[in-house]
Amino acid sequence: MTEVITLGIGGAGVSVCHNLWDHYIQERDNNQEYEKYKQAVNFHEDSAGSYVPRGLFIDTDPTGTDLVQESAIKHWFNDDHYSTGSDGTGTNYGEGRYTSGREQMPEIQDKLRKQAESCDSSPIVFMIASSGGGTGSGLSDLICQDINDDFKIIRYNIYQPPNTIGPANECFNSIYSSWFSQEFAKFSINIDNEQCTNILNRLGISDPTYDDINTLISTNISMVTAGNRFGSNNSYFASLETSMIPYPRINFMTSSFAPWEYTPTATKEFPSVSDITEDLFKCSNSLISTSSQESKIIATNISYFGDVQTDDIKSSVENFRNSELNTFCDATNKGIGTTKVELGEGCTRFSNKITDTLYNMKRSACILMSSQRAIEILERVSKTFDKLYHSRAYVFTYVGVGFESGEFSECRECHAATIKDYEELGITISEGDDDSFD
Repeated sequence: MTEVITLGIGGAGVSVCHNLWDHYIQERDNNQEYEKYKQAVNFHEDSAGSYVPRGLFIDTDPTGTDLVQESAIKHWFNDDHYSTGSDGTGTNYGEGRYTSGREQMPEIQDKLRKQAESCDSSPIVFMIASSGGGTGSGLSDLICQDINDDFKIIRYNIYQPPNTIGPANECFNSIYSSWFSQEFAKFSINIDNEQCTNILNRLGISDPTYDDINTLISTNISMVTAGNRFGSNNSYFASLETSMIPYPRINFMTSSFAPWEYTPTATKEFPSVSDITEDLFKCSNSLISTSSQESKIIATNISYFGDVQTDDIKSSVENFRNSELNTFCDATNKGIGTTKVELGEGCTRFSNKITDTLYNMKRSACILMSSQRAIEILERVSKTFDKLYHSRAYVFTYVGVGFESGEFSECRECHAATIKDYEELGITISEGDDDSFD
């Protein structure tokens, strides 16, 4: 068991974190067997015997944090859980990193220090943010750089797809955010809203709201981290780092779940463990938009839930190794890690329909995957960046708040180097594309 301090940063990060804490609180309240050592992952016991969440809601404007303070779980949090500005960043990375965000750093440092002091050992800092937002990118990177020497950091990066209507300069924010994620986080999990919308459609939600998307994301986070809360491995995150990252710069990951949908009939049985295992590797079940089923895989870790036997897990992994879906990269010498997660009796009852549906499958699985898929979103962002930077669009708005013009080319070159790093492992990303820019 490793204690975790969860930071929700920027509008999207705060909203996802709000949903995530609602999940953790229901998980705790519904399970009478939720032992103290399990509670200690996300809660600490204060001098009065009350359990206090380990986390911060951080934003440069009060819109998102106000919603948390008016919600049904508001009594779980106090002033030490919030750091809120007043002006926002106008979707400008520079505002988040150099001006509005920097003004909040002393308060953030103090409140994070207090959270860390309540931990028995060095905690993991889990950062959730939108890579395209000014606060989610700029302030997240500032925090990441500031605390890197004191904490191990895991980042959960939410991307907007290029064809989404929104501020055109989001690609500038995203390319900087992914650069810092690679440099300062132990690993980063990348997803995009477009694929989340597609999956929600399959769950019967034809016109998903942002709250639906945030709920799906928070449910995925809870499943990815369930091995730390309920598993027997006391070094869960450390083992992920060891088993899934062959080199420090090869540290982007994606996640999938299976089965996303299931309609029971008299003649249709629930998917077997082997079927579910294979489905985890299909592009359609990933939380990031990808079209290449041939993407090379570096390493994976699968968490199984529900009616799953150890022998079934072993045989399903062996079946996958012999299937056409097996595209593992031999150069990394990594493989498939598995965890059977035994949830408490009440840990599958949730008020939200999306979460309740996914947690109440007869059997299911969630995968954390290091592969080419995590880089595809970065490549798409890079192409959009190149088009804008070629005409110097928006550059003046960044230079005006503290950027140096040379930082743009340095960051883009870092992205090109990342693609080359993956190619040297035998992973060819969009063969024939030109990574140069003007």
